[in-house]
Amino acid sequence: MLKKTKLRYNEYYDMQEAFDSLYAASKNGNNFYKLLEIIGSEGNIRLAYRNLKKNNGSATAGTDGKTIDDIKNLSDYEVINTVRFMLADYKSSSVRRVFIPKPGSDKKRPLGIPCIWDRLLQQCILQVLEPICEPKFHNHSYGFRLNRGADHAVSRAVSMVNVARHYYCVDIDIQGFFDNVDHGKLLKQIWTLGIRDKRLICIISKILKSEIEGEGIPTKGTPQSGIISPLLSLIVLNELDWWVSNQWETFKPQRMKSKEWLSYARKYTNLKDGYIVRYADDFKIMCRTYDDAQRWYHAAVDFLKTRYGFIAKTDMSEKAIKKAKTNLKAKIINIRKHPSHMAVENYNSAVRGIQNYYCIATNIYNNLTDVNYALLPTIRIRLRDVGKTVPFRETDIEFQQKATGIRDETKIVKIGSETLLPITGVHHKSPMNFSQDVTSYTAEGRKKIHHNLETVTKTHFEALAKGRDPNETIEFNDNRISAFVVQQGNCYITGRKLNVQDMRCFRKKPLSKGGTDKHDNIAFVEGRVFKLIFCNTVNEAKSMLNEMKLDDVRKNRLNRIRQNYGYQTI
Repeated sequence: MLKKTKLRYNEYYDMQEAFDSLYAASKNGNNFYKLLEIIGSEGNIRLAYRNLKKNNGSATAGTDGKTIDDIKNLSDYEVINTVRFMLADYKSSSVRRVFIPKPGSDKKRPLGIPCIWDRLLQQCILQVLEPICEPKFHNHSYGFRLNRGADHAVSRAVSMVNVARHYYCVDIDIQGFFDNVDHGKLLKQIWTLGIRDKRLICIISKILKSEIEGEGIPTKGTPQSGIISPLLSLIVLNELDWWVSNQWETFKPQRMKSKEWLSYARKYTNLKDGYIVRYADDFKIMCRTYDDAQRWYHAAVDFLKTRYGFIAKTDMSEKAIKKAKTNLKAKIINIRKHPSHMAVENYNSAVRGIQNYYCIATNIYNNLTDVNYALLPTIRIRLRDVGKTVPFRETDIEFQQKATGIRDETKIVKIGSETLLPITGVHHKSPMNFSQDVTSYTAEGRKKIHHNLETVTKTHFEALAKGRDPNETIEFNDNRISAFVVQQGNCYITGRKLNVQDMRCFRKKPLSKGGTDKHDNIAFVEGRVFKLIFCNTVNEAKSMLNEMKLDDVRKNRLNRIRQNYGYQTI
């Protein structure tokens, strides 16, 4: 799934042109020396707040006990000045250490959670480094990158098997990769990418060496859960991507065309035929022959796993199947203890999550049949006293549309009026090949992500940015964009397109009456509607209302807001 919304945030905070310029300059091979000025710009800091608060982890406290809630009620001025002060003389706070269960293992994975202000600063840095690094990364690296996902990596591997006939795979998983990144090597690689602002490199070095609570100062590794850590990991592995690629895929002879060269190379050279496909720290080298795969193994990897076949067959991993069984079994037991709508919805939500994530695997139906078979005894024994079974054909149409491939006579479990989704009812999707033109930093690349860029124009964004109220909280000012986009640039009351020169923004319910700064409590209206809402003379208000000729639905919406502010309905 492509990340569409962030592009519009870049425009709203007037950073898109700056990012596009960085991307173009990096693609041209330029070096960058004054990045801290861009990182500390007002627009970039406001954009960082916007992106950070959308991250679920922003509600998790660091060692100082603070979360995004401790920032959102501050003014723009306070937030911007705090970040700039940190950039001027950065001293990292300690990182909170937590351990989470490792899927398919009794071991636990360590996470490092920076304090919220450190995360905001890292987000500021990330936004500026991404457009510089993007054109330097290999085309077939898909993890932790904008507009790319696991489905693109799977599609590439499937194409290499089905189309290019590369039937052998060197399958590599770098064990403990994040915990063993060499700090010195990483900083040199950042420099090699053209990032030459020594002040920024010094800050990144301090981030890497942030003290871990209870453990001390690390000498290697990137803290998992750090905002900037995935990008730094990509930088480390980028060297490996190009090392593999330059031995075959991007090796360029001086006097021969690419297609002619590949045929010649297979017959008359000792080069290894192999194409890399990488997702985070898990990568594969697709080879034509077993001999090539063996040679790639001895040259570059810790272990070799080969798969044969003429059609690509993709599955859930054994770890994923085991995890699905354990997770769903626990939710079934919870339904037995608490047979409620919430318990059933938690189970159904988990089933949908598994189906949606693995729907591109060609063998997903058989994988989920395995999961289903393992759960049948638990369902039968645990739910026999609290539920009943009905044939699939007797469930409602809306429920049936959520599943596919389920026979009419298949027994479906119901808990009261709630129905459990069949595990095997997955909607399979074929993975789509990735267009290398897709990028967030060119106008053409963005068109392939957004198909409705004209819904809210640059003129709208400029007007919204100018309309920020310095006396309001950063949360209110930030959420104005969400409210405007939700309204699709239309007046909240009349439904007509708003004139950017004549629109007003306000809370539907004031703070004094329990209103919030969330986007669903913010509305944009025409100037005349704003006057009508806050008109305390009933006869005058009725006269204005008659001129507008609103239907009953819009009148009720108007009167609800007037009531919220203590005015008489009209």
